[in-house]
Amino acid sequence: MDPQVYSADVFPGELAQQTIKPDKITKIVKSLRLIRLIRIIKLYKYAVKSGNEIEEARLKEQQKLSKNVQQAALNRELEPGNIGRSLSEALTRRLIILVLLLLMVLPAITYTAFDVS
Repeated sequence: MDPQVYSADVFPGELAQQTIKPDKITKIVKSLRLIRLIRIIKLYKYAVKSGNEIEEARLKEQQKLSKNVQQAALNRELEPGNIGRSLSEALTRRLIILVLLLLMVLPAITYTAFDVS
């Protein structure tokens, strides 16, 4: 009998087959511990990052509240309205279509002189 493959069980006379060597088991356990440690580190980094994001969001909220009425009105005037956005999108679409049509049509209508001699 090979001592690495078979081992004696607690009950006398019975043999149990061990499929994984003890060295492999320890390697697997160590790798699982390492993976668990890496996951814990990632979780800690995520918690620290989310804490910083909450702090930044709170500071941004305070800055927004500290703005005076004139600055808020100026910002509202500078932002395009719904009509302006829709007109801009429509103009952009038409311009793209025009450029594509010119790219297709101009080579077809250009004149080239043929020299038959």
